[in-house]
Amino acid sequence: QQQQQAHVSQTQAELEEKVETEPSGSDQLLQGSLAAGEEQATEQMEEDVEVQQDEVDVTSLWYALQERYEAVQQYSEEVAQRVREAEEKQVIALSRGGSALEVLARVRQDLENAKLRAEKEKAQARAQEVAAVARKVLPILDNFERAAAVVRPSTAAEKAVQDSYQAVYRQMQDILRSYGVEELVCEGKPFDPLEHEAIMQEYSAEVPDGTVLTCLQKGYVLRQPASSSSSSSSQSSSSGASEEKQDEEQESGKVDETVLLVRPALVKVSTQ
Repeated sequence: QQQQQAHVSQTQAELEEKVETEPSGSDQLLQGSLAAGEEQATEQMEEDVEVQQDEVDVTSLWYALQERYEAVQQYSEEVAQRVREAEEKQVIALSRGGSALEVLARVRQDLENAKLRAEKEKAQARAQEVAAVARKVLPILDNFERAAAVVRPSTAAEKAVQDSYQAVYRQMQDILRSYGVEELVCEGKPFDPLEHEAIMQEYSAEVPDGTVLTCLQKGYVLRQPASSSSSSSSQSSSSGASEEKQDEEQESGKVDETVLLVRPALVKVSTQ
C-alpha cells in the first residue's frame, strides 16, 4: 500500500512538472498568432516602401511634365503675341485708309518675317548645340595628332596599330565635317583676334608684322548654310529689286549661313 501511494505521488509530481514546462494549447496558439502578426507587419512595411518609391517616381515625372508644359505655354504666348501684333498693324492700316490688298500684303510680309526669325533662331540654337559637342570631341583629335607626330612605327605590327587609330581619327574628322565643323587655316595669314589666340611671338623680317607663323593648336569654326525653306520664303516675299540681288548672290556663290567659332587657334605671331 505504501508503495502504491509513493507511485501515485511520483506520477502526480511528474504531471505537475510537465504542465509547468510545456506550454498549453492556448499558449501555442498565442505564439503562432504573434509570429503571423510579425510576418504580416513585415510584408506591410515592404509594400509601404514600394509605394513610397512609386510616389517619388511619379513626383519626378510630374515636375518634368510641368516644366515641359510651362515651356510650351510660353512658346504659345509668344506666337499669340506675334499674331496680335500683326492684327494690330492690320487695324492701323485699315484706319489709315489703306486698301485691302495693301493690308493683306503687309500682314503676309509680317508673317513671313516672323517665320524667318523663328527659323533663324532655330538654326542658331542648333549651331550652339553642335559647337558644344564639338568642343568636347576636339581634345580627342588633338591627342590623335600628338600621337601621330611622336610615334614612329618600326615594325609591321606597330604600323598596323598606327593605321587603325589614324582611321578612327579620320572618321571623327568626317563626322565633324558632316555637321559643318571646319578647321581654320591660319598659317601665313594676318593675325585675327576673332579666330586666333597668340601665345608666342617671334622676330621675322621675311613676313609682315602680325603674320601667323605657326599654328600650335588647331582652331575650328562651325558653318551651317541657311535652310532651303528660309531661302525660298525670302525669295517669294521680296520685291523685284531684291529678287535680282538674290539671283546675283546665288550666281556668285554667296549663301546665307550661320558661322560660329568653336575654338580659336593657338598661334605664334611674327613681330618686327
